[in-house]
Amino acid sequence: MPSFDLPTRPGRFAVAVPEHWATFDVAHEQLVTARREAMSGAGSAQERLQIDELFTHAKRVTSAARKAGALWGAGTATVYDDGFFVGQVMLFAVTAPDPSTFTTPTMSAALGGGRGTGAADLPPRTVTAVRLADGTAATRVCGQEEVQATDAQRVRVLVSHTFVPVPGSGDEFILVTGLSPNLALEEEVLDLFDAIAGTFRFLPA
Repeated sequence: MPSFDLPTRPGRFAVAVPEHWATFDVAHEQLVTARREAMSGAGSAQERLQIDELFTHAKRVTSAARKAGALWGAGTATVYDDGFFVGQVMLFAVTAPDPSTFTTPTMSAALGGGRGTGAADLPPRTVTAVRLADGTAATRVCGQEEVQATDAQRVRVLVSHTFVPVPGSGDEFILVTGLSPNLALEEEVLDLFDAIAGTFRFLPA
């Protein structure tokens, strides 16, 4: 099982994703294969350009997550009869700057820097208190952000950030983040990310 190592204590956790999703160690190969399949079914130059942009984004996000010290990650680039879906879920260990004031609104504000230069044009995010499948109370922030797809281009993605407090730590969290460029499927994508985050649980040491 994946593990984390925080200042207060080490630990292990479990989280479930769909069976066909790949973990980061094989995600690049899966992205290459899925991109090839999607390109072969593209009906126009515009569609091929859109496919290329989506998969370039997916590769960059996966690489950035590794460099940022993601504890664990999984993703998919799946081709369906009516289109394709690209999505990633990553887990990070994060520390609240001030536990006494790091409430749900400040959690949302703390993520504001990632919204990009066009943040004013993005729809407002939702911040909700949720309970995971095992009863753990968590905070979820959902909405859209802008990320750097290429050196010259930013793209909008759907995001779902779930902050899970580490028991007994007071100021440490496991952050479960889901990202997808499939904006047209916003409701379905966010429901999927919510379901995945809901399976997160801490395991006995």
